[in-house]
Amino acid sequence: MRSNRIEVVTVCFAVCFCCVASSDAQTARTTNYRGWKAIELSNGLVEVQVVPDIGGRVIQYKLGDFEYFFVNGELAGKQPPPTGLGPDGEWLNYGGEKLWPAPQGWDNKNQWPGPPDAVLDGSPHHAVILDKSEHSAAVRLTSRKDARSGIQFSRTLRVFPDSSRIGIEARMTNIDTKPRRWGIWSVVQQDAAERDGEGHEKKLRVYCPINPESVFPNGYQVMFGLANNLSWQPDARRRMMRVHYQRRVGKIGMDCSA
Repeated sequence: MRSNRIEVVTVCFAVCFCCVASSDAQTARTTNYRGWKAIELSNGLVEVQVVPDIGGRVIQYKLGDFEYFFVNGELAGKQPPPTGLGPDGEWLNYGGEKLWPAPQGWDNKNQWPGPPDAVLDGSPHHAVILDKSEHSAAVRLTSRKDARSGIQFSRTLRVFPDSSRIGIEARMTNIDTKPRRWGIWSVVQQDAAERDGEGHEKKLRVYCPINPESVFPNGYQVMFGLANNLSWQPDARRRMMRVHYQRRVGKIGMDCSA
């Protein structure tokens, strides 16, 4: 479902964009975003587009005129089929930000073998606008119940006056009759393309503090790809991991609460 011109980097943790500026009152309203029925949260400074029908995704985060999230143009405006999967059972990668269970894997039933996932990722979520007060505007998304994992996701997204900060409260409910153990995994796909459409953005960086008491010798663990991937650039002195997007496939995990 991807062409060679698509550039996207996936960030698997909560992302908070913070700055302060004067803005209008915040609003929550139904709208249309690239052909999808959406709920728009806005405060005149930032704009968040939520599409409940495509797995409850935050499909776009916009600061001023700049859109940060990757949106798959080949699927823009398209509704998921009743199966929640593509024609051949494949993942429908719409882009944006969404919730998945963790750990991901295919070794046993205690790992989430997605994507694809027909329920938590591929099926519509129920959406309710909660608040349109002078203090905040919010929407709550609730997934369908997933028998395989035994869970149901729910989260509330909120914008605030005069801030680019987005508040996210995510919850997981055990719908089974036995104990279940999963993590809440927020997955963001950042648009990594040059704005002129030629190649990738070479200045794109992602930063995360390194836990000084990490269980990993270097403060992180390579989970997929080459161990010597030059994208991972830990700075031991500053206790900071810098990820420099260089079109190299890889995945690392870090045990840092920040």
